[in-house]
Amino acid sequence: MTFAALTFNTAYTGRLRVSYHSGTRCVSVELRDGSQFDCFLPVPVRPGVRRRETGPKNKGRTPRLSRLLALAHRFEALLANGTVQTGRELAELGQVSRPRLSDMIKLVQLAPDIQEQLLFLPQTVRGR
Repeated sequence: MTFAALTFNTAYTGRLRVSYHSGTRCVSVELRDGSQFDCFLPVPVRPGVRRRETGPKNKGRTPRLSRLLALAHRFEALLANGTVQTGRELAELGQVSRPRLSDMIKLVQLAPDIQEQLLFLPQTVRGR
C-alpha cells in the first residue's frame, strides 16, 4: 500500500478535533475530554464507475458440456412433472431442434459417475 495517495485532514475547533484518513475512509472525532469516536464511511456506488475487484477473479466459464447436461436434467424434469407434454413442445420452448433435444436428453442416460465428472469439469479459460 502506498501512502502517497492517502490524505490526512485534521480540523480543530474549540471543543473537538476531527480527522479523516482517506485510505481507510475513517472519520475520527476527538472531544476535549479525551473520548474518541470513529466512523467508517461506506464506499460510494456510482453508476459507470468500476471498482477494483477484491474478491477472487473469475478464471473462466462453465464448460458447454456441463451446461448442456444441467439443461438436459431440467428438460427431463419438465417432462416428468407434466409442465410440457411432448418433446416437440419442449424443443419449441427451449428454442432447439428436436434432434438436438434428443441428443441432450441422451446425456441424462449416462452413468451417474460419468455425469458427475461432466458436471464438475474445470473452468474453460479459452476457446468456444
